[in-house]
Amino acid sequence: MEILRRLEGRGYPADYLFSRIRGKRASLIKDWSSLLLEVSPREHLASLPRYAKTEATPEGVWRRLLLEFRWVYSAMDQLLRERLSPFFAYAELRTIFICLRFIERKDLAKVQELLSASLLSERVQGILTGSSHAASAIDRLGYRFLSISKVFGRLRKIFDEKGLQGFEEHLTDRYLEYSVTSKIDGTVRDLFLRIIDARNLLTLEKYLRFKGASPPPFIRGGRIGRTGFEEILEKGDRQALDSLARRLTGVETSEIMEHSLYRWITGILRKAGREPLSTALVLDYLWRSSMEARNLSILLYGGEIDRDAVASEMIL
Repeated sequence: MEILRRLEGRGYPADYLFSRIRGKRASLIKDWSSLLLEVSPREHLASLPRYAKTEATPEGVWRRLLLEFRWVYSAMDQLLRERLSPFFAYAELRTIFICLRFIERKDLAKVQELLSASLLSERVQGILTGSSHAASAIDRLGYRFLSISKVFGRLRKIFDEKGLQGFEEHLTDRYLEYSVTSKIDGTVRDLFLRIIDARNLLTLEKYLRFKGASPPPFIRGGRIGRTGFEEILEKGDRQALDSLARRLTGVETSEIMEHSLYRWITGILRKAGREPLSTALVLDYLWRSSMEARNLSILLYGGEIDRDAVASEMIL
Protein backbone atom coordinates (compact mmCIF):
# COMPACT_ATOMS: atom_id res chain seq x y z
CA MET A 1 0.00 0.00 0.00
CA GLU A 2 1.28 3.39 -0.92
CA ILE A 3 1.12 5.89 1.92
CA LEU A 4 2.41 8.79 -0.16
CA ARG A 5 1.04 10.11 -3.41
CA ARG A 6 2.97 9.53 -6.61
CA LEU A 7 4.46 12.62 -8.21
CA GLU A 8 5.13 12.80 -11.92
CA GLY A 9 7.64 15.66 -12.00
CA ARG A 10 11.36 14.93 -12.18
CA GLY A 11 12.23 17.54 -9.60
CA TYR A 12 15.33 19.72 -9.60
CA PRO A 13 18.95 18.60 -10.00
CA ALA A 14 20.22 17.52 -6.59
CA ASP A 15 22.89 20.23 -6.28
CA TYR A 16 20.32 22.97 -6.97
CA LEU A 17 17.88 21.49 -4.43
CA PHE A 18 20.58 21.23 -1.77
CA SER A 19 21.47 24.88 -2.36
CA ARG A 20 17.82 25.92 -1.94
CA ILE A 21 17.48 23.91 1.25
CA ARG A 22 20.62 25.46 2.73
CA GLY A 23 19.05 28.87 2.13
CA LYS A 24 15.75 27.81 3.67
CA ARG A 25 17.51 26.29 6.66
CA ALA A 26 19.26 29.61 7.32
CA SER A 27 15.83 31.27 7.64
CA LEU A 28 14.65 29.02 10.48
CA ILE A 29 13.79 30.89 13.69
CA LYS A 30 16.80 31.14 15.99
CA ASP A 31 15.87 33.86 18.48
CA TRP A 32 13.08 32.24 20.48
CA SER A 33 13.75 34.47 23.50
CA SER A 34 12.68 37.59 21.60
CA LEU A 35 9.61 35.85 20.24
CA LEU A 36 8.58 34.80 23.75
CA LEU A 37 8.80 38.44 24.85
CA GLU A 38 6.52 39.67 22.08
CA VAL A 39 3.20 41.14 23.24
CA SER A 40 1.54 39.58 20.20
CA PRO A 41 3.32 36.48 18.83
CA ARG A 42 0.69 36.32 16.09
CA GLU A 43 1.63 39.73 14.75
CA HIS A 44 5.34 38.95 14.98
CA LEU A 45 4.79 35.68 13.13
CA ALA A 46 3.10 37.52 10.26
CA SER A 47 6.14 39.81 10.00
CA LEU A 48 8.49 36.89 9.28
CA PRO A 49 8.94 36.29 5.52
CA ARG A 50 8.85 32.54 6.11
CA TYR A 51 5.35 32.83 7.62
CA ALA A 52 3.99 35.90 5.83
CA LYS A 53 1.02 34.05 4.28
CA THR A 54 0.43 31.66 7.17
CA GLU A 55 -2.70 31.78 9.30
CA ALA A 56 -1.38 32.62 12.78
CA THR A 57 -2.97 29.63 14.48
CA PRO A 58 -1.56 26.24 15.50
CA GLU A 59 -3.52 24.64 12.65
CA GLY A 60 -2.16 27.21 10.20
CA VAL A 61 1.42 26.55 11.30
CA TRP A 62 1.08 22.80 10.87
CA ARG A 63 -0.57 23.21 7.47
CA ARG A 64 2.30 25.45 6.42
CA LEU A 65 4.73 22.73 7.53
CA LEU A 66 2.89 20.19 5.37
CA LEU A 67 3.13 22.53 2.39
CA GLU A 68 6.86 22.93 2.97
CA PHE A 69 7.34 19.17 3.20
CA ARG A 70 5.33 18.77 0.00
CA TRP A 71 7.51 21.34 -1.78
CA VAL A 72 10.71 19.58 -0.71
CA TYR A 73 9.36 16.19 -1.76
CA SER A 74 8.17 17.45 -5.14
CA ALA A 75 11.47 19.27 -5.73
CA MET A 76 13.50 16.07 -5.32
CA ASP A 77 14.57 13.84 -8.15
CA GLN A 78 13.18 10.30 -8.11
CA LEU A 79 16.23 8.80 -6.41
CA LEU A 80 16.04 11.23 -3.47
CA ARG A 81 12.29 10.67 -3.15
CA GLU A 82 12.82 6.94 -2.88
CA ARG A 83 15.58 7.34 -0.31
CA LEU A 84 13.66 9.78 1.90
CA SER A 85 10.08 8.58 1.41
CA PRO A 86 10.09 6.56 4.69
CA PHE A 87 10.68 9.79 6.62
CA PHE A 88 7.96 11.66 4.72
CA ALA A 89 5.56 8.77 5.40
CA TYR A 90 6.51 8.89 9.08
CA ALA A 91 5.77 12.63 9.13
CA GLU A 92 2.40 12.07 7.45
CA LEU A 93 1.27 9.74 10.23
CA ARG A 94 0.65 12.91 12.21
CA THR A 95 -1.65 14.13 9.43
CA ILE A 96 -3.66 10.92 9.77
CA PHE A 97 -3.92 11.37 13.53
CA ILE A 98 -5.06 15.00 13.30
CA CYS A 99 -7.65 14.07 10.67
CA LEU A 100 -9.01 11.29 12.88
CA ARG A 101 -9.51 13.79 15.69
CA PHE A 102 -11.31 16.16 13.32
CA ILE A 103 -13.50 13.24 12.17
CA GLU A 104 -14.42 12.51 15.78
CA ARG A 105 -15.44 16.18 16.16
CA LYS A 106 -17.46 16.00 12.89
CA ASP A 107 -15.29 18.79 11.46
CA LEU A 108 -14.91 17.40 7.95
CA ALA A 109 -14.05 20.82 6.53
CA LYS A 110 -10.87 20.80 8.64
CA VAL A 111 -10.05 17.34 7.30
CA GLN A 112 -10.34 18.60 3.73
CA GLU A 113 -8.29 21.69 4.49
CA LEU A 114 -5.45 19.75 6.07
CA LEU A 115 -5.38 17.09 3.35
CA SER A 116 -5.16 19.75 0.65
CA ALA A 117 -1.57 20.33 1.82
CA SER A 118 -0.73 16.67 2.47
CA LEU A 119 1.44 14.14 0.66
CA LEU A 120 -0.87 11.27 1.63
CA SER A 121 -1.96 9.13 -1.31
CA GLU A 122 -5.38 9.56 -2.88
CA ARG A 123 -6.48 6.22 -1.44
CA VAL A 124 -5.56 7.17 2.13
CA GLN A 125 -7.11 10.60 1.70
CA GLY A 126 -10.27 8.97 0.38
CA ILE A 127 -10.51 6.86 3.54
CA LEU A 128 -10.20 9.94 5.74
CA THR A 129 -12.63 12.12 3.79
CA GLY A 130 -15.13 9.29 3.33
CA SER A 131 -15.41 8.19 6.96
CA SER A 132 -17.94 9.64 9.39
CA HIS A 133 -16.37 8.02 12.47
CA ALA A 134 -12.78 7.43 13.52
CA ALA A 135 -13.54 3.74 14.09
CA SER A 136 -14.64 3.18 10.49
CA ALA A 137 -11.62 5.11 9.18
CA ILE A 138 -9.29 2.98 11.33
CA ASP A 139 -10.98 -0.20 10.06
CA ARG A 140 -10.22 0.79 6.48
CA LEU A 141 -6.74 2.10 7.28
CA GLY A 142 -6.04 -1.17 9.08
CA TYR A 143 -6.59 -3.20 5.91
CA ARG A 144 -4.33 -0.86 3.96
CA PHE A 145 -1.50 -0.97 6.49
CA LEU A 146 -1.86 -4.73 6.87
CA SER A 147 -1.01 -5.03 3.16
CA ILE A 148 2.43 -3.62 4.06
CA SER A 149 3.21 -5.93 6.99
CA LYS A 150 1.61 -8.14 9.60
CA VAL A 151 2.99 -5.86 12.34
CA PHE A 152 0.02 -3.55 11.58
CA GLY A 153 -2.54 -6.26 12.32
CA ARG A 154 -4.14 -5.00 15.56
CA LEU A 155 -4.95 -1.36 14.80
CA ARG A 156 -8.72 -1.52 15.39
CA LYS A 157 -8.31 -3.62 18.54
CA ILE A 158 -5.83 -1.10 19.96
CA PHE A 159 -8.26 1.74 19.20
CA ASP A 160 -11.12 -0.09 20.94
CA GLU A 161 -8.98 -0.77 24.01
CA LYS A 162 -6.96 2.45 24.31
CA GLY A 163 -8.72 5.12 22.24
CA LEU A 164 -7.16 7.47 19.72
CA GLN A 165 -4.06 8.28 21.75
CA GLY A 166 -3.27 4.59 22.24
CA PHE A 167 -3.87 3.98 18.53
CA GLU A 168 -1.53 6.84 17.58
CA GLU A 169 1.26 5.54 19.81
CA HIS A 170 0.81 1.98 18.57
CA LEU A 171 0.79 2.83 14.86
CA THR A 172 3.84 5.10 15.23
CA ASP A 173 5.72 2.41 17.16
CA ARG A 174 4.87 -0.29 14.63
CA TYR A 175 5.83 1.96 11.70
CA LEU A 176 9.26 2.63 13.22
CA GLU A 177 9.70 -1.05 14.05
CA TYR A 178 8.79 -2.05 10.52
CA SER A 179 10.97 0.62 8.88
CA VAL A 180 14.25 -0.18 10.65
CA THR A 181 13.99 -3.81 9.53
CA SER A 182 13.35 -2.77 5.92
CA LYS A 183 15.79 -1.75 3.22
CA ILE A 184 15.88 2.02 3.71
CA ASP A 185 18.47 4.77 3.39
CA GLY A 186 21.11 4.51 6.12
CA THR A 187 20.70 8.13 7.23
CA VAL A 188 16.94 7.69 7.65
CA ARG A 189 17.46 4.38 9.44
CA ASP A 190 19.91 5.99 11.89
CA LEU A 191 17.34 8.70 12.65
CA PHE A 192 14.59 6.13 13.22
CA LEU A 193 16.86 4.14 15.55
CA ARG A 194 17.39 7.24 17.68
CA ILE A 195 13.67 8.01 17.67
CA ILE A 196 12.99 4.43 18.84
CA ASP A 197 15.49 4.78 21.69
CA ALA A 198 13.97 8.12 22.67
CA ARG A 199 10.40 6.78 22.63
CA ASN A 200 11.41 3.73 24.66
CA LEU A 201 13.13 5.91 27.26
CA LEU A 202 10.05 8.13 27.50
CA THR A 203 7.78 5.09 27.81
CA LEU A 204 9.89 3.83 30.69
CA GLU A 205 9.96 7.26 32.35
CA LYS A 206 6.17 7.49 32.17
CA TYR A 207 5.83 4.01 33.68
CA LEU A 208 8.13 4.85 36.59
CA ARG A 209 6.50 8.23 37.20
CA PHE A 210 2.93 6.94 37.30
CA LYS A 211 3.69 3.51 38.81
CA GLY A 212 2.12 1.50 36.03
CA ALA A 213 0.45 -1.76 36.94
CA SER A 214 1.96 -3.81 34.11
CA PRO A 215 5.29 -3.50 32.26
CA PRO A 216 5.05 -1.18 29.25
CA PRO A 217 5.61 -2.39 25.68
CA PHE A 218 8.87 -1.32 24.04
CA ILE A 219 9.59 -0.82 20.36
CA ARG A 220 11.90 -3.48 18.98
CA GLY A 221 14.93 -2.53 16.93
CA GLY A 222 16.54 0.34 18.82
CA ARG A 223 20.17 0.52 19.87
CA ILE A 224 19.27 -0.04 23.53
CA GLY A 225 18.37 -3.70 24.07
CA ARG A 226 15.44 -4.89 26.16
CA THR A 227 17.72 -6.03 28.96
CA GLY A 228 18.76 -2.45 29.65
CA PHE A 229 15.13 -1.48 30.17
CA GLU A 230 14.13 -4.64 32.03
CA GLU A 231 16.80 -4.14 34.71
CA ILE A 232 15.47 -0.63 35.38
CA LEU A 233 11.89 -1.93 35.37
CA GLU A 234 12.75 -4.60 37.91
CA LYS A 235 14.37 -2.10 40.29
CA GLY A 236 12.03 0.82 39.57
CA ASP A 237 15.16 2.97 39.57
CA ARG A 238 14.70 6.48 38.13
CA GLN A 239 18.40 7.29 38.67
CA ALA A 240 19.35 4.30 36.55
CA LEU A 241 17.03 5.59 33.83
CA ASP A 242 18.66 9.02 33.91
CA SER A 243 22.09 7.36 33.76
CA LEU A 244 21.02 5.32 30.72
CA ALA A 245 19.72 8.44 28.96
CA ARG A 246 22.94 10.26 29.83
CA ARG A 247 25.08 7.47 28.35
CA LEU A 248 22.98 7.53 25.19
CA THR A 249 22.91 11.29 24.63
CA GLY A 250 26.18 12.31 26.26
CA VAL A 251 24.46 15.13 28.18
CA GLU A 252 22.69 15.56 31.49
CA THR A 253 18.95 15.10 31.08
CA SER A 254 16.83 18.09 32.05
CA GLU A 255 13.80 17.85 34.31
CA ILE A 256 11.75 17.19 31.17
CA MET A 257 13.50 14.21 29.55
CA GLU A 258 11.56 14.63 26.30
CA HIS A 259 13.26 17.98 25.68
CA SER A 260 16.73 16.54 26.24
CA LEU A 261 16.05 13.71 23.80
CA TYR A 262 14.68 16.06 21.13
CA ARG A 263 17.74 18.27 21.51
CA TRP A 264 19.99 15.21 21.28
CA ILE A 265 18.44 14.14 17.96
CA THR A 266 18.50 17.73 16.69
CA GLY A 267 22.18 18.08 17.52
CA ILE A 268 23.10 14.86 15.70
CA LEU A 269 21.18 15.89 12.59
CA ARG A 270 22.63 19.40 12.71
CA LYS A 271 26.15 17.95 12.72
CA ALA A 272 25.41 15.45 9.95
CA GLY A 273 23.65 18.17 7.94
CA ARG A 274 26.86 20.15 7.60
CA GLU A 275 27.68 17.90 4.66
CA PRO A 276 26.45 20.17 1.82
CA LEU A 277 25.42 17.43 -0.64
CA SER A 278 23.76 14.70 1.39
CA THR A 279 20.41 13.32 2.50
CA ALA A 280 21.40 14.37 6.02
CA LEU A 281 21.17 18.01 4.91
CA VAL A 282 17.55 17.45 3.86
CA LEU A 283 16.66 15.51 7.02
CA ASP A 284 18.25 18.21 9.18
CA TYR A 285 16.11 20.88 7.52
CA LEU A 286 12.89 18.85 7.72
CA TRP A 287 13.46 17.86 11.35
CA ARG A 288 14.29 21.39 12.47
CA SER A 289 11.29 22.73 10.53
CA SER A 290 9.14 20.27 12.51
CA MET A 291 10.64 21.45 15.80
CA GLU A 292 10.00 25.06 14.76
CA ALA A 293 6.36 24.26 13.97
CA ARG A 294 6.02 22.47 17.30
CA ASN A 295 7.36 25.46 19.21
CA LEU A 296 5.18 27.94 17.31
CA SER A 297 2.11 25.80 17.88
CA ILE A 298 2.79 25.76 21.64
CA LEU A 299 3.40 29.51 21.64
CA LEU A 300 0.18 30.25 19.77
CA TYR A 301 -1.83 27.86 21.94
CA GLY A 302 -0.34 29.56 25.00
CA GLY A 303 -2.12 32.85 24.37
CA GLU A 304 -2.15 34.77 27.63
CA ILE A 305 -0.51 32.00 29.68
CA ASP A 306 2.64 32.98 31.57
CA ARG A 307 5.51 32.94 29.07
CA ASP A 308 7.82 31.04 31.41
CA ALA A 309 5.25 28.26 31.52
CA VAL A 310 4.96 28.32 27.73
CA ALA A 311 8.76 28.30 27.32
CA SER A 312 9.02 25.22 29.55
CA GLU A 313 7.04 23.27 26.97
CA MET A 314 9.14 24.38 24.00
CA ILE A 315 12.30 22.76 22.61
CA LEU A 316 14.78 25.64 22.85
